[in-house]
Amino acid sequence: MNSASNEILATCQRFLNDLDEHCGSVLPTDEMLDLYQIGGSALVLHFGLDRPTKDFDVLNYGSSALESLAVMFGKTSNYAVTHAFYLELVPSALPAVPEGFRQRCKLVPGSWKRLRLWQPDIHDLIVTKLKRFSAQDRHDIRFLCDRFTDQIDVQVLQVRVDSALAWYYKDDQYQEGIREHLQIVIDYCLGQRTTN
Repeated sequence: MNSASNEILATCQRFLNDLDEHCGSVLPTDEMLDLYQIGGSALVLHFGLDRPTKDFDVLNYGSSALESLAVMFGKTSNYAVTHAFYLELVPSALPAVPEGFRQRCKLVPGSWKRLRLWQPDIHDLIVTKLKRFSAQDRHDIRFLCDRFTDQIDVQVLQVRVDSALAWYYKDDQYQEGIREHLQIVIDYCLGQRTTN
């Protein structure tokens, strides 16, 4: 890991420590705040992707405490200006999030007192990138497919996409696009195409 990667990880750690410190001002006594991470920062922090990131994406699951912290640590906050790093709440219906996403996340060890950080399942993380499927999303998916070949099961990807579409998207336009993107990823994983 190079010095840039180490700096990104250090920034994430400082960020989480600051969030933890401010949890007391938005949470009832003894309550914990759960952060279900997605996006590029999840790849950097949990899967070894070496790239700069400025946002810490977490699923917005309707927690008023989380929404309060998003004001304090959001993109236009003083924190973001000072540290060039910010909290971004992502509505659970914006990416295609498979049903059961939170139950499959793994708790990340940490010394935080009021927050719990959750690492996404690799299949679920890939599925969250299929709706937008930007050049960056395709790069991230390719990184995961190349680095974790032995952990990715294309049948599991299919099941997770089916559950996400059944849960959130009734619109045929979204369904068709996500399914097309999934087929591209499956073909890439199976060695039937060289790019995704």
